Amino acid sequence: MSGLKKGAITLVGAVAATCAFMGPATSIYFNTGMGVQNAGNAFGFAFLVAMVAMLFVAYVIAQFAKKLPSSGFAYTFSVNGLGAKPGFLTGWLLVGGYAMLAPMLLSAIGYFLHLFFSTYFHINISWGIFSIIVGAIVLILSCMGCHAIDSRRLGHVDYRSGRHGRFFHHGIRPRWFRRCDVSCI
Repeated sequence: MSGLKKGAITLVGAVAATCAFMGPATSIYFNTGMGVQNAGNAFGFAFLVAMVAMLFVAYVIAQFAKKLPSSGFAYTFSVNGLGAKPGFLTGWLLVGGYAMLAPMLLSAIGYFLHLFFSTYFHINISWGIFSIIVGAIVLILSCMGCHAIDSRRLGHVDYRSGRHGRFFHHGIRPRWFRRCDVSCI
């Protein structure tokens, strides 16, 4: 492993990636009621035990990152710790998890918007329609404004390989889509 190229991750890029991973942290807000129902008066203790477990996981990730500085994260750690086959499986499981995260979040947002509109405005619109609308808004905003996240990574030239674009050739993308590198979505 050659490690990360110097300057590959900027402060703005690191902050943007950190904010993107905060979405799953909102589960604390949504799961607190269910946790109290199941753990009862021991919820505070259960929360503390979970926090200690997460700190252990964070410590292990930090130690791996010291030894194996790479943007590959789970794949890199698994390949070096467990071997090629478990690493391959871990990488694809992580990709699958990421692929399921967006639909799950969009479904939850659509469901909560459905409840909100049906409760307060007595307008019964399917949660699926809300999910599609919110997904379209996120996609459009990502394509219009993702260049602000990290201009070096999201420019017209992929600075790591020198190739133009990633998924689209500049000549066939619509004008409003030209500033968007779909890898930032």
